[in-house]
Amino acid sequence: MITSAEISKYELIALNCRESFREYVDQFWEEVPGAGKLRWSWHIELFCDEFEKIVRRIVAGLPKEYDAIFNEPPGTSKSTIFSILGPSWCWAIAPWVRVLTASNTDNLVLDLSNKSRTVIKSEKYQKCFPDIVIREDQDTKGYFANTLGGDRLTCTVAGKSPVGFHAHLIVIDDPIDPKKALSEAEVRTAKEFMVDVIPTRKVDKVVTATVLVMQRLGLGDPTDVMLAEAKKEGAAKVWHVCLPAQLQRGGDGAWVESDVKPQTLAKRYIDGLLDPVRLGPVAIAEAKARGAHHYNTQFLQQPFNREGGMFLAKFFNKRVKAAPYKAKRVDYVDRAATEGGGCNTVATNMAYDGEAYYVGPVLVGQWETYERDDQLLTFATMLRTRFGEENEPVHVIEHEPGSSGVDAYKHTARKLGGFKVKPDRPTGEKVIRAEPFASQCAAGNVILVEDGTWDVQAWIDELCAFPHGRLLDRPDSAAGAFNYLTGRNRSPIGITARPIRKRTPGLLRIMAMSGEEAANTIINEPSLLIQITDPPKREGVMWNGDVPPLRNSSKRNNASLCDVDQAVGNLSGCMSPAAMPHGLNKLLDPPVLIRFTAIDPADHQDSWEEPVAPYGFPCEAIMAKAEQFAPAWQVLLKQRIHRPEMIAVMDDSDSKRALSVALAICDGMGLPRIETVCRSDEAWQAGEKEAPPLPHIYRECRKARGLVKRG
Repeated sequence: MITSAEISKYELIALNCRESFREYVDQFWEEVPGAGKLRWSWHIELFCDEFEKIVRRIVAGLPKEYDAIFNEPPGTSKSTIFSILGPSWCWAIAPWVRVLTASNTDNLVLDLSNKSRTVIKSEKYQKCFPDIVIREDQDTKGYFANTLGGDRLTCTVAGKSPVGFHAHLIVIDDPIDPKKALSEAEVRTAKEFMVDVIPTRKVDKVVTATVLVMQRLGLGDPTDVMLAEAKKEGAAKVWHVCLPAQLQRGGDGAWVESDVKPQTLAKRYIDGLLDPVRLGPVAIAEAKARGAHHYNTQFLQQPFNREGGMFLAKFFNKRVKAAPYKAKRVDYVDRAATEGGGCNTVATNMAYDGEAYYVGPVLVGQWETYERDDQLLTFATMLRTRFGEENEPVHVIEHEPGSSGVDAYKHTARKLGGFKVKPDRPTGEKVIRAEPFASQCAAGNVILVEDGTWDVQAWIDELCAFPHGRLLDRPDSAAGAFNYLTGRNRSPIGITARPIRKRTPGLLRIMAMSGEEAANTIINEPSLLIQITDPPKREGVMWNGDVPPLRNSSKRNNASLCDVDQAVGNLSGCMSPAAMPHGLNKLLDPPVLIRFTAIDPADHQDSWEEPVAPYGFPCEAIMAKAEQFAPAWQVLLKQRIHRPEMIAVMDDSDSKRALSVALAICDGMGLPRIETVCRSDEAWQAGEKEAPPLPHIYRECRKARGLVKRG
């Protein structure tokens, strides 16, 4: 039996709840299955206030001020507020409201809907709002309605469709499964749902509001889609709330507040933390342990890693309105063939004036083949008009392998008839192809042309996400333009490390050999030879006539550090007759002799100044350095009447050094890794996508390629 006192109590609760969504959350939090005890935080109050503001306008029939996006980390009770308690509160103040909720899977959206239904059926809710009765004939997890005209329907982004249902309020909660965030198909499906489905499911397009609740998952996710749609003419405004789990420190040690949206909310963080209770240091440490992508997207709400990728946002602070008029230019086209297919067609205009590389404008879009080629023609015409025929770029089109690639290239080339068009057949991994361009960006030699004709920030974001982002087209096109300008990807020949007994006439072979193999193998092809040997030892060193004596030392076996630096420096890159025997009978140039050890400097950081056995000198004096490989690259890149058919890398002691250098030469010259060295040793079996056995030597050799000009 309900007493009059109880009636008064529940009537008071109902009155307060109708007046404030905060009060409703406070009263009904524990009615949510599994919610536990409510722990108030400023961000929960913010969620409540903004949700209430949106719903009040819907109930009053007023035009919406905006749709809303709420980006926040997992574990912040966002689903409890927006998908469970929010819809049930709508009926408490307006029983006729129709609500559509969506998520990435059936299980998730049904669970949220069922918990909301449980709240409505709870004893406390029924005593407070006795008029809200769920109809017996329309009472399922996926769809339920009350007797006063209100109902709630669930749908999924990729499956269950809301056909025929129109809502006053649309709540989209985690439209992409975080585990599938890098899937192009998942992201494309979510985009279609946001652009094509949701706009058609509104009772009144002027009044109905859409609320998107999610953590950032990468470039091109539904947050990006919704923000991009809002920029279109006549589109509804979007109010964006973005709350990273913690603030980052800037170079001056102060908290960086620009990642928080609106930025004024950053003042409410406590010791740089959004919620020290829910997301304290332990939770943050666990998130970091799961990897940079997981931490940066879901916890920092950054769709890319600003601090740890190949490209950093700070590389692109140099801007100009226009590149120099007289400069060497290229328009590099990375094509995608299908409209809305996930990948973009990108045409990057890049100029080089002898001092810096200028990027922009950049054409980006998803078009069908015929429209794509029309866009490229318009872009080429614009560049010719702007720079004149003398300074217009060469239009380099990526040429995919196979007959279909040939046909596609010919089709686009015909469309660009009258322009300078050349094909490019890039080989190797995208990351390796992008390394030279990334190095120039880091050195401050890349300047962006910010003339208002292209989306500079989207270009920066995609490069900062590389190589872990879902989209790779902009960085791949930029790297292609840079490599073409510098001559890195114009070699028409190349395979790597062919076995000696398997010859392919007309193709360049890069061979890594031990000293014994080199001495016992006869090669009659036009060749170049790089010889690798160990540096001299401090004690008991034996000198021969091919080795210059150490300077400023009365005893050769008691050399100082500066002496061994001089000796190693004189020997590295020495193009004198080789001291080691070999069977290469047609050398086009004297052998290049390089002296260094296989030691990794990373293993000697704690003993940097201590001598390394058995050489007796510190790591810095005997490790591999980029400048040691520069003379080799001068020989490799020299123009000749007779082209070499073999590049042999010979090592008298450590086969891993030879293979690491051979792979660096192959990748540095832009040659495909078709075959590997014919050896049973697993260290020699470096396939097309595998790392070299000694990455630090590989990196130094690759770095040296940038020190030498082709000529």
